[in-house]
Amino acid sequence: MKKILIILFALLFSTPVFSMSIYEKIDERLDVIQEWLTWNENKPEEVISAIKSIIETSNKYENKYPEYRELFMYITTDFEEYLDEYKKEAGYINIFSHASDLWEISQLEVFQKEFSYQWNSYFIMRKFSQNSQEKYLVLQDNTYETSVVLAWNIRDTANYSELYNLSDYKKHQDTVYEHVPNTQSPLQNNWITHNHSDDEVFLTADFCPSWKHGFEKEFIENYMSLWHKNIWIAITSSWIQWHQNDYDWLLEKNNSWELNISWINHTKTHNYDHGVDFSHNFLLTPGLDLEDELLDVEKKLLARWQIPSIFMRYPWLVSDDSMRKETIYTYGLIPLWSNAWLAKWESPEEGSIILIHGNKNEPYGITLMNQILNENNFEYWEIESILHEDIK
Repeated sequence: MKKILIILFALLFSTPVFSMSIYEKIDERLDVIQEWLTWNENKPEEVISAIKSIIETSNKYENKYPEYRELFMYITTDFEEYLDEYKKEAGYINIFSHASDLWEISQLEVFQKEFSYQWNSYFIMRKFSQNSQEKYLVLQDNTYETSVVLAWNIRDTANYSELYNLSDYKKHQDTVYEHVPNTQSPLQNNWITHNHSDDEVFLTADFCPSWKHGFEKEFIENYMSLWHKNIWIAITSSWIQWHQNDYDWLLEKNNSWELNISWINHTKTHNYDHGVDFSHNFLLTPGLDLEDELLDVEKKLLARWQIPSIFMRYPWLVSDDSMRKETIYTYGLIPLWSNAWLAKWESPEEGSIILIHGNKNEPYGITLMNQILNENNFEYWEIESILHEDIK
């Protein structure tokens, strides 16, 4: 979206535009830009980067079109003032500075409402407070993309149930839940596992808790060097806690658009008790607080201006019927499994969801993934596209 905004601004000052009413065209385009800035005001890295790009473009056009120099000087000054004011209001800090406590998230809770914006339907998933401002984590129904908006920007509606029940999102929830056998026995690897598309795969990397130093940085750098960007990271709070520098590196690559990371909820602790049966292990451990396990990850991400997706991955892919029902309908999350866990000798095919570990726990899987990158011509797609086709 930021690129679209910058292109829009550049087109505003292209030669064909000057054959028209420049001032009318400026008013029209700047209205669109202002609307984008208002809608995205809770994404400081995107907003600040976009404003800086606009200022740079305006400065360039001051020399390119001297007859409009005064106009461009006005635009530059106006956006510079906007940038300063925005930073003050947002309490902006460098998000790579480990200062996540300065963006502390409080009172995060499940919250269900619907609203419309520019003819699109959105569902509010969470309500929380950040920097003394009430905000919502929202989901767009037809794209399955999540974003954060200020609560005061949202028009209250009273027909949530009607719109939700008719939504594509609800249809996918029902399909996910009904596809899995209705049994209380713990299951592994049931939905979503495989997309029917014949020209794409999906790369997921689990970051379970690990005491090992570092992460699979060399692999990710190799992935980027081959012009791939899309990766789904199943993140745990515990990994973030013990790998702040590594987490910062991932955030930097994500915010600079060198990577396009979709964040999957992999729970707070990834609880595991050695030797205990699956039916009483992982998230099925008696007494484990599911809400805390899920919402804590979202707090950690939101505190650093990262947007949680609607997907989650059960630790070790283990769940039962009650767990899946609560995950899907209470917390609004879509479980994500895999049909190509490389370290388990599962080979990917077209449409596969590939599973590797980015925490250095499964180096063999990384070795195989590097071979796949060198030997196959797969396209690695972004997370939301998986819900736009039938899945088996």
